[in-house]
Amino acid sequence: MNYKIVFLKPASQELEDSFSWYEEKKNGLGHEFIEEIEYYLNLIENNPLLFEKHEDKADLRRIPLIRFPFLIIYWIAEQEKIIYIDAVFHSKRKPKF
Repeated sequence: MNYKIVFLKPASQELEDSFSWYEEKKNGLGHEFIEEIEYYLNLIENNPLLFEKHEDKADLRRIPLIRFPFLIIYWIAEQEKIIYIDAVFHSKRKPKF
């Protein structure tokens, strides 16, 4: 069964800001960034346990992107079948997040 994905406000804002930043650097690069995000969201929508748990917070899981230096942090509300995207952040700017 597919899960619903919900972005928390800070994660949504970070995603928008990052998209804009990449688009300013190169036309179309922001869209490529979003495509990679969407690829991973599709994976966890079908299998939310696919990615490793965060080492310090067992209820959080993290996805390191391949092309872009970003992490997606999420947690699962199993009974509601909802995946909450807690953060989308640049791993070089916030390495200890």
